[in-house]
Amino acid sequence: MDTRPVVVAVDGSEHSLRALEWAIPTARRRAADLVIAHVLPDHTQLWTARRSALGPGPELNDPVTDRVRAALSGRDGLPS
Repeated sequence: MDTRPVVVAVDGSEHSLRALEWAIPTARRRAADLVIAHVLPDHTQLWTARRSALGPGPELNDPVTDRVRAALSGRDGLPS
């Protein structure tokens, strides 16, 4: 059996969340680890870089993590 990890990149877009929905059962079926690559949208990365150049500031609201957590919540037997 192929136990290489299943890797999925999620940027909060609907198509990336559909990819996550595909990756979860695929990793289970293969008894493989699930690796979720968290990717911030370009506009968020630019804002963060500009804000950090000015010094400490407010925490970044990260909608990608929120969407991934929502997609994973309540699922039993998730791969590691």
